[in-house]
Amino acid sequence: MVVDAHNLRSEVRWSCARCEVSAGQIDDRPSPLPLTWTTSEGLAYCLSCSRARAADEAMELLPETITGEARAKLRRKALIRFEISRSPDSANRVIASACRTSTMAVAAVRDEIDIPLSTGVAPADN
Repeated sequence: MVVDAHNLRSEVRWSCARCEVSAGQIDDRPSPLPLTWTTSEGLAYCLSCSRARAADEAMELLPETITGEARAKLRRKALIRFEISRSPDSANRVIASACRTSTMAVAAVRDEIDIPLSTGVAPADN
């Protein structure tokens, strides 16, 4: 999934291909894709659905024999990866809150995928 925060195309209303929520200007002027939305194969997805799709894609790669607990851990890890990739400069606590997990879990995934916090973020924000 590619996060396309710099989409130059404008639409009067953007509709999520998964949940059909829409976004746009109240005065019906064309607007760019909302910054938190993603596009994939020409379709737009809201942030909630983008997160769900990232986790679902990770689940598709798992064998059927994996336990429910292991599935839940891997799904959470995929969600954390998505959030870090989407917003690499966000503090670990912000990502943890979005993913409903601990800052330690976010830090572990961040180390694993080698996307460190930028030096402009104070350690207290982690």
